[in-house]
Amino acid sequence: MLVAAAKIRWNNTNFSLNGRPGQKQNGVDVFGTMGNVAGIGIQCKNTIYKLTEKLIRSEIDEAKNFDPQLNKLYIATTLNGDSSIQEIVRKCSSSNESEGLFGISIMFWEEIVGELTKDQQILFQFYPELKLNSEREQDQRVLSLIQRILPFNGFIGEIRSSPFLGKRYVEKKLEQLNEFYHTFDNPELRFISPKLEYLRLNLRQQIGEFLGKLGTYYTSVPNSVYAELHNYNEEQRKIVISKLESLSNNVVQAYDELFNPVYLHSK
Repeated sequence: MLVAAAKIRWNNTNFSLNGRPGQKQNGVDVFGTMGNVAGIGIQCKNTIYKLTEKLIRSEIDEAKNFDPQLNKLYIATTLNGDSSIQEIVRKCSSSNESEGLFGISIMFWEEIVGELTKDQQILFQFYPELKLNSEREQDQRVLSLIQRILPFNGFIGEIRSSPFLGKRYVEKKLEQLNEFYHTFDNPELRFISPKLEYLRLNLRQQIGEFLGKLGTYYTSVPNSVYAELHNYNEEQRKIVISKLESLSNNVVQAYDELFNPVYLHSK
């Protein structure tokens, strides 16, 4: 984790672990570069309660033996920010630099995690539960938006009870379907869940086909709010009505599948 945080912090991939647990490390767990400055050492302290001055000075003394010589030593701790520890580190750093040696800084836990949050993919490697939460939040946002644009008791409810719109209909009724179709052409409004995303795409496809056929079979009536069915003969009219009812049912079915609890609670 600390290697990843260091690479992000200094925008440099040239950081790596120094040896392995159990080997002599001379006070340095991670070694790398910062820009053109070589010799950046990081000492990791998994400290639960307290980081003492004695332990800090001991790690600094060990790091003096590191080869090549360090330019900077960072002590990374699992503790949260502590001004008393910062004061100790500042004094140690001043003393060390007065002898022509490396400076010392402290990195607290919130700083380390803060670096990881700059790259979500890296963060999710160490905290996969955050990815799941993030995905659920994204999917819930998309689902809520669909519910707002296409409420159950809106136009969907109308064609559920009466699939054929009749010889004429008020064109404004299609606003909800049109808003959904055009809003969800945005690639940012996608589900993370593959199942839900498949169902979203299917609903948009069914709505697109339904709107397309309405445009084919109906025409706007000038100076009115209506669209009117073309003048088909009886046989043609039956075919058109059957097709429109089928398309309406497809829209309703796609809508119901998207909001089916079986899909909503699965990934």
